[in-house]
Amino acid sequence: MTGRLERKQARTNSEHGASADGTRVAVMAELAEVQRIPAVAEMTGKRGCTRVGYTTEVDSRYRSAATRPKSIRGIGLPLSKETSIMNANDSMGRSSTGRREALRKVTRRVIPVALLTLMMGCGGEIDGAYKSTTEPSDDQTAGMSFATAEEAWSWIARRATELGLDVSPKEDAEGRVVGLSGLSIGSPADVAEKHAQLMREIGGAERAVRIAGKRFSLASERESDLGTTTQALCSSDLCTSHESFRNNYLVYREIGSRTNVTAGGFEFRRQTIQGQPTVDCFDPPGPIPIICRNTCSFSEDCAAGLTQESFQPHPVCRKTCSGNVRNVTLTLTAQAYEFVGSVLVPSFGQTKTTHDPSLEVKFWEWVVPGTDTAISSAAGLCGSHFTSGPAGAVVSGNSHTGTVPSSCL
Repeated sequence: MTGRLERKQARTNSEHGASADGTRVAVMAELAEVQRIPAVAEMTGKRGCTRVGYTTEVDSRYRSAATRPKSIRGIGLPLSKETSIMNANDSMGRSSTGRREALRKVTRRVIPVALLTLMMGCGGEIDGAYKSTTEPSDDQTAGMSFATAEEAWSWIARRATELGLDVSPKEDAEGRVVGLSGLSIGSPADVAEKHAQLMREIGGAERAVRIAGKRFSLASERESDLGTTTQALCSSDLCTSHESFRNNYLVYREIGSRTNVTAGGFEFRRQTIQGQPTVDCFDPPGPIPIICRNTCSFSEDCAAGLTQESFQPHPVCRKTCSGNVRNVTLTLTAQAYEFVGSVLVPSFGQTKTTHDPSLEVKFWEWVVPGTDTAISSAAGLCGSHFTSGPAGAVVSGNSHTGTVPSSCL
């Protein structure tokens, strides 16, 4: 009986010109042909894709049913489930009408895939979908552009003020604004960060600014002189470094000095803080009695560098703080010099004192290229550094950039 059924099935397959496996291959071919439809090629800009299912190369041959994939890669549509294509194959194997019905079933599954393919293209991305713009474009990293110099100075002055930099306009003999000048005093790291932020915003990644159609580099193209740097000047355990510098860019110039405490200057310190005893009470709703607790109120905490050593609770309310803290005093004078004829005379300068472990005094300006200013006319600058610490430790010295009096050398 089994042999009889097999012979009948073979005749049926012969009438329709395909075996069950051959029919499955035909269905797979129908599905793969979707990517070679001219409309698909026209919309995706390609004549078929490199991979749909297992292959859709124009001259390829379909693999046997034993090696066909389980789904369309990247889409996840099952192709070889017994409840779908196998049933359709069985129907096609029995009659031509059944085959057409099965093809319609498969078509209903293929059409959504084709539409999704049209939207996605071969790369797996939906054409026209939103794409992230977080990556900076060339426009985002380019330097700023100003129609006029006045517009540039106005923007720079406003932004410098927002960053906490002191700035004032520079005027020529006729009262026209030809640039900006400023004086920065404080921690070298803080001063450097503010100026670097301003430079990044103006120059962008290309480190250049455009003013009235002309491009000006913010790299050091004219003159850059670090000057002298003196390190490891010590007295007892107190050590400092001294430095003077100068940078002349096309539209930006700066000159100044800085001092840094590199080691020592610490002393042991103890601090006693007296608080006020207080009583905090809370009256909860209902029959619950009033709840009170004793607390201490302090108007200040341990000073910077100190940690709490002991605490006496209510009613004494006293805490003691202790630790090693740096106790230094820095005084820095930055004095510029210029030539009057052949004589070197003082030009501009500034003296500043602080108890911070570092200090910088810097003169800077933004100007129209080619404009003569006090900074551009300065022959050099002398930095006089004086630092005192605990136990009478004192470190002093000079640094310079450019041409200065022999007393500064």
